[in-house]
Amino acid sequence: MGERGMMADPASQVRVVGGAVLALLVLVFALPAPAAQLNLHHYDTRDGIPQIQVSGVHQDARGYLWVGTYGGLARYNGNRFSVFRGESGLSTSYITVVDSSPDGTVWVGTARGVCWQAGPGFRCANPPGTDQLMVNDVLVGADEVWVAADEGIFRFVDEALEPIESWSTGRSAGAVHSLAFDDRGRVWVAAQSGLFRLSSGGPVEVSLPSEYPAVYDLEFHDGRVWAGTGGQLFAVEPQSGAVAEHGVPLPEKTRINDIEFDRDGRLWLATPEGLVRGLPGKLERLTTAEGLPNNRMLGVTQDREGLVWVATDQGLVKILPGPFEGYSADSGLLASFVRTINEDDRQRLWLGTREGLQIVPRVDGRWDFEASSTILREDGLPDNRVYSIAFGAPGTAWIATAQGVVRWQRGRGVTELIDRSSGLPEQEVHAVFIDRHGRLWIGSTQGIRYREDGELRAPDHAVLAGAFALRIREDEAGRLWFSTLRDGLLVLEPEGTLKQYRGGEGLTDEMLWDLAPSADGSMWVGSNGDGIFRVWPDGRIEQFTTEDGLADNSVWQVLEDDEGRVWAYTNRGLSRMSDGEFVNYTERDGLLHLEGGATGAFQSSDGLLWFASADGLMRYEAEREYRNTLPPPVVIESARLDREAVAPGERLPYRSGSLAFRFAGLSFQDEAAVRFRYRLVGATNRWSEPTDSHQVTYANLGHGDYVFEAKAANPDGVWTLEPARFPFRVATPFWASPWFLATALLALLFLVWSGVHLRLRRIEATRKRLQRIVKQRTAELSEANRRLRRTARTDPLTGLPNRRYLFDRIGEDVARSRRAHYNGSASNADVAFMMIDLDDFKRINDEYGHDAGDSVLLAFSKVLSSRLRESDYMIRWGGEEFMVVACETEAAEAHQIAERLLQAVRDARFSVGEGAESIAVTCSAGIACYPFGEPIDALDWERVVKLADAAVYQAKAEGRDCWVQLAPGERFEAADGEAFVQSVKADAEALVERGMLRCLRGR
Repeated sequence: MGERGMMADPASQVRVVGGAVLALLVLVFALPAPAAQLNLHHYDTRDGIPQIQVSGVHQDARGYLWVGTYGGLARYNGNRFSVFRGESGLSTSYITVVDSSPDGTVWVGTARGVCWQAGPGFRCANPPGTDQLMVNDVLVGADEVWVAADEGIFRFVDEALEPIESWSTGRSAGAVHSLAFDDRGRVWVAAQSGLFRLSSGGPVEVSLPSEYPAVYDLEFHDGRVWAGTGGQLFAVEPQSGAVAEHGVPLPEKTRINDIEFDRDGRLWLATPEGLVRGLPGKLERLTTAEGLPNNRMLGVTQDREGLVWVATDQGLVKILPGPFEGYSADSGLLASFVRTINEDDRQRLWLGTREGLQIVPRVDGRWDFEASSTILREDGLPDNRVYSIAFGAPGTAWIATAQGVVRWQRGRGVTELIDRSSGLPEQEVHAVFIDRHGRLWIGSTQGIRYREDGELRAPDHAVLAGAFALRIREDEAGRLWFSTLRDGLLVLEPEGTLKQYRGGEGLTDEMLWDLAPSADGSMWVGSNGDGIFRVWPDGRIEQFTTEDGLADNSVWQVLEDDEGRVWAYTNRGLSRMSDGEFVNYTERDGLLHLEGGATGAFQSSDGLLWFASADGLMRYEAEREYRNTLPPPVVIESARLDREAVAPGERLPYRSGSLAFRFAGLSFQDEAAVRFRYRLVGATNRWSEPTDSHQVTYANLGHGDYVFEAKAANPDGVWTLEPARFPFRVATPFWASPWFLATALLALLFLVWSGVHLRLRRIEATRKRLQRIVKQRTAELSEANRRLRRTARTDPLTGLPNRRYLFDRIGEDVARSRRAHYNGSASNADVAFMMIDLDDFKRINDEYGHDAGDSVLLAFSKVLSSRLRESDYMIRWGGEEFMVVACETEAAEAHQIAERLLQAVRDARFSVGEGAESIAVTCSAGIACYPFGEPIDALDWERVVKLADAAVYQAKAEGRDCWVQLAPGERFEAADGEAFVQSVKADAEALVERGMLRCLRGR
């Protein structure tokens, strides 16, 4: 079990994982153990590349990514791949290499010559007399372009390819694979027959100590020419010719297709047997075992943001930088679900999983999962589900499983089982812990016990003895802390007193998954829906939720590291808090899954942090933190007027149709997270709200000068400093031109002058008479419209607004709420819909008559209206139903308004006619708030009203004179809002049981 000497001891009951496989790899390929899972993204033909075999990838000076395939060339802008083939001017779709010059011109090597970008398309060239030039490399300098081909070396001059005669003279034909400039501008040649340097006197051969003379790729870096051959890598000093060989972990004769050095000086090699990376002398080979789609690599490059792109036989791969490395079954992990992590006295990592226990040793300073061992059911574990691990005396471990606790001893294996027959309340144990006094604490699903002097005992406190503990920790003062499923947080003081913290003490009534001691004596607590808490020994409690920046309020694990940073793994990502500020990590940072695994956080003795996710184990290394501080280039790719292309500065006809702009932000770290702002200067100076849309359309623009501007932000929120601009002009219509206006004015003056004497009196009399008529009719019409609007929006009995009023107003209220939530100022920003129904109203009509019923309804509406806030309003919904809309409120406090209204009705007396005693009535309320769950528009306001209606029916069913509020549960989701509402109406309790809905009640 990770301990080579134990394998000879049959009583050790341990198994070595993958030992035979590792030995075979060492013998055949001399490779190191597989690395952790890469944080990568894979693109293939489903994403838009023209063909799955990618021959090369390159980023040009503007920031576009160019992808060469055997089926065409593609340009990637982060949103889509634009494909270029023969119709774009390329001589063939068989692309071999892509490069660009400093001025942004893209050069493409093909199986039929060299092509270069010219306007929206390409132009191509071949040597005189042939159109069959197999290009292997294009070397672009400041003012020159060189071409390496199967047919020799060529230079691009005046849009033609001229052969380098000194290369071919006196030489047997041999393919030229690659070219490179050194720091003096000299050209180096990688050829089938060896390595050469071009000089005025002809090629000068540089002898390499290799039995395989062919050189496949060259790269000039750090003052040396790096040459890749068949399985070997050499560094050549250009001046002295000194050659140094660097070992590469590749099978014999494996050609090195591409050499790349990243900004940190790390070496990357693309080969047919995988991707090699690392510092020279410390290289590792990455294959499909680390998540790559294929082992045949044809090219590799690093872009401006530090992302590494790899051309493979199975598509394009993007390798993202980040502080996390993931481990799965392919990297040697026993099972993808890790529940607990600990470290023994030999600095070996113990991982408790659903499929057994795995022990990972450190070999030569690195964690070696392939050299790990296991303890399984066949080794004495009562069950392979391991929940917790505690270490006692040296060489002794206590392992909590789903069928009891076992003691494991080095050299002897499993030596003892503690289960129900030993005195445990229940077999399943989720927590074990050894305190400073050597007592073993065991938390089963039915209660806690501790073992002292070989005897299993129950704690003196009944709450503690019966609690389901999920985690047990001890602080520096000797206090024992227990996070539980139902009993909140329990703290056992050294003198024996017990403190209990729940919702009433300022904590929460939700289950508590994890605990993490802090260096200052406080304890961090992760809850199942209310965020994280910091509990001080004196009882002070602080809470941190999504409003403070936490990724999600359901927290599976908490950890405080050696630097005092607090980590919380939630349902929506991993959060790190430092000095009250949160940084959230997602898959783009290397997380294997957004959801964490319960109690699976640990800091090993080497300072590394380990986190268990719902799909594997991850390791965090702070020095690999990546934050993209580069503003993304933004380009306006097209402007089209009713599908016709428009050029910058073009003059457009007046009222000619819709003008659509398409733009792109060239950041590839997380393309979906790129955001844009735009504006049309000349129409407005205000920037739009951030959006993920890549296009915008303007219709019916007035005449004048305009400039469309767009800027972009990368996923880390860094915005473009200078926006991309597209100027244009909309022509002035003829009737608005100066000459037309002047002519029209003169004609009008002439007409007025010619008729003034003939019709002055008649016009004046007619004008006055018409003015009187118009004024009278306007006043009459205005009054009629006012009465009509009031009648249409008012209930005739109560004088309250009716449903039409709600439909006219509610859009503003909902929009205000949405803006507040999107801007992060969601306090008092919810809209509460309260359906209030008068209880047993039919009895009033039947017993006292409909006139009495109308009188009660009128008085009832006045009682309710008198208790509303200024921001609230009430409408007559129909019959005995009224709707109260409470704006600027908190969803969690909406029931307080309902309780105030219900109490006001209880306190009032209602007249049912002269001579009759007034009666008491009650009402029931159904409440639902907008927004309802995440995302904000999961349910529109009309469906929220339907939920309020369903809630009032629930209140009626539960005895009347009460309120019922429907709220989203922790697992709420509503891909189809109407289907969710119908499900609530059909069987609300089923949704409550599934965690999609919460049903709150009160009077």
